[in-house]
Amino acid sequence: MTIKKMIKTTILMVVAIIISIGVVESASAMIETKEWKKPTFVYGGGLNADEINQTAGIFEISRQDVVEAPITGEDYGKYLGTAPVDTSALISSVLVVKQNNISGVEVINKTPNNITQVTQLQYTNAAITAGITNARIYVGSIKQVTGTSALTGVYKAYAMNGENLESDRMEVAQVELETTNQIASSLDETDSVKLEQAIVDIKKDLADLKQQVGELATREDIERIINDALMQHQLQNVITTEQIDRLISLFERYQQTSAIDSTEVTEQLNNFANDISGRFDSFVQDAKDSGLWDRIVQFFQSIWESIMVLFGESNGVTESSIQEPTLTDPTEDLDQETFDSAAPQSDDQTDMGAEQPTTDDQPIDSQDETIE
Repeated sequence: MTIKKMIKTTILMVVAIIISIGVVESASAMIETKEWKKPTFVYGGGLNADEINQTAGIFEISRQDVVEAPITGEDYGKYLGTAPVDTSALISSVLVVKQNNISGVEVINKTPNNITQVTQLQYTNAAITAGITNARIYVGSIKQVTGTSALTGVYKAYAMNGENLESDRMEVAQVELETTNQIASSLDETDSVKLEQAIVDIKKDLADLKQQVGELATREDIERIINDALMQHQLQNVITTEQIDRLISLFERYQQTSAIDSTEVTEQLNNFANDISGRFDSFVQDAKDSGLWDRIVQFFQSIWESIMVLFGESNGVTESSIQEPTLTDPTEDLDQETFDSAAPQSDDQTDMGAEQPTTDDQPIDSQDETIE
């Protein structure tokens, strides 16, 4: 073979390799972003036939129009890397829709009075960790449960459609869900939302650190990043040392997964952070429109007047001589923390109440530990 032919052959081989790599990458992209032909309905294995139909009614679906299957105790152990649990204890259910026109992860709680502990924000944050993309997730239950096992149904829905999520990310996502739910049980609603904002910031800061230094964060780095995020969201005085230790353990595991290097995760976290921030902006506008601001002003003015009256009496000053403080623009003198403290309860979360077992769903009226 002449030198000219050898060069030509080598060039053709290189081109063929480049093309084959492009085909593989293209095929991989198609797998990651493919749409599902039908929504997937995964119902709690502890439901009887009537209860399954009731759950389908909650999701407003006809069962012949969806792909469906129960979530079993074996599934629970398989996807979460734990021992199997009792299938009869699994109650909460999900409907998953995956389409390319859905950006990121959307979670809709169809029964906020029955999913009593886990919030839509907690589900969304954990789902991003697990690798869920381009999906709308409906969560529901026909009876009151904590909702901590619902993501297991989402993982099974993905597997049923030929998409296998990484096992370590699913396991860490469940730990995240249980950890944030446990911490949030001691917080009010607005601080619970702030906690989710802090979780997003911690994930992003860990990814930034890895990119900058080329290695994983040390335990000291993780603790510093967590404390900075808590301070940024005014949580430093409400999160305990024990809870911070749990967060450190969570993020030591989190940074060991592929989520730490995923540009897709970073993009979803940025969008999710904007969504959370938008909820606060919406509350400010609602406060103006509903007259809540006036009630806030009256409340603080009454406190001011009472203090001044007491002060005046001790110094010989009469009530009529007291000049009331004047607040002009409703938004100029009210900071975010004041709005947070006056925020009403939302539809997607009820009172957290006492802490329930975090390895599974727990019926509210049950005396035994079960999973739903």
